[in-house]
Amino acid sequence: MRNISFVVILSCAILTGCRKHRIVSPPPQPPSTASNTLIEGAVFKGSGTWAYFERGTTRSLTATPTGRAINWSYRYSGSPRGSGSTSSGFGLSDPGDPWFIYVEAPNRLWFFDGSRHLSYRNWNPDETGDAIVDGTLKLPVSDIPSGLVPHLPAELQKLFPPVNTKPRPSI
Repeated sequence: MRNISFVVILSCAILTGCRKHRIVSPPPQPPSTASNTLIEGAVFKGSGTWAYFERGTTRSLTATPTGRAINWSYRYSGSPRGSGSTSSGFGLSDPGDPWFIYVEAPNRLWFFDGSRHLSYRNWNPDETGDAIVDGTLKLPVSDIPSGLVPHLPAELQKLFPPVNTKPRPSI
């Protein structure tokens, strides 16, 4: 009986064709279909990597807190300017300072040290500068994105005029 079972199984295997099975995985998705996280109005307060993909251009930001400093790197590729990267960082007076990086646009970022210093970096056109130094405003208020202001400490928010609100009509 065992021999008959063996012959039947062997026959079935031969008839169905014993062959190697190959696992086919789907091709990786191109970056253009990945989700964008380096978008206008985003605020980053911890370590991570965020990216933006559009029409063959890729931009990415990586932030790494290291004790009393925040190191960051920015990479771009596929843009009319070609490919490249830059890296820098900023110090913290205390590792617990509420620092953040604000995205005005995928190529324009703002860096707050959690205390009294706000700077910006723009990659098109290439420029960098300070907006607030030691609690003193160094740029015209109109140059600083209004969406960034609520993330600043209350003492620095006082440097900006209050947001105009229209009174509600009485009924």
